[in-house]
Amino acid sequence: MLCRFLFARKVNLITEGLEPLYTKGLVNISNENAQAVIDFILNTKIEVNLSNNHKRNYNNVLTKLSKLYNKKKSFEQMNREDILLFHILNIILYYQNNNLTKHCIMIKYKHCHI
Repeated sequence: MLCRFLFARKVNLITEGLEPLYTKGLVNISNENAQAVIDFILNTKIEVNLSNNHKRNYNNVLTKLSKLYNKKKSFEQMNREDILLFHILNIILYYQNNNLTKHCIMIKYKHCHI
């Protein structure tokens, strides 16, 4: 019970001033990854004065990365290729969502048209 209370308190601390969907994002990923996101944002908040926009961006990117591997990999288990795949998928989605189909992206040093 105390552990859940502390987790909920930390989530409230890092999502303070943000829309409720950012709280939901943390609850919908693995506990291990959620704790890593919380610790990262809290530690960054201590070192620098994080704006809500920075908290929103960190939360958004890290929860999406965690969801990509659907609770099968923790952040500690991820390697460089996992992160690059996530980045490439985000680029592709960006181009598709903005109807930028004629643009090139670099995938492993080879140009591909999407």
